[in-house]
Amino acid sequence: MRRHAYATGCLAIDAGGPMTDAFHRRQAGRFIVGKAQTTPDDEAPCDCNSGRRALRQWDSYPRGP
Repeated sequence: MRRHAYATGCLAIDAGGPMTDAFHRRQAGRFIVGKAQTTPDDEAPCDCNSGRRALRQWDSYPRGP
């Protein structure tokens, strides 16, 4: 049986104001921040967009539209 080791981390989102920030921290303590413009009527898009922008810095999220 083949086992895979996955790194653990933490995700925090600060939504509100003009920008929504997503903070991703890896187990080793390194972190990145992604920002997206806040959409007050529906926070889901800005939460997802800020998370994607952060993960792309670590090449953990595929590029695309």
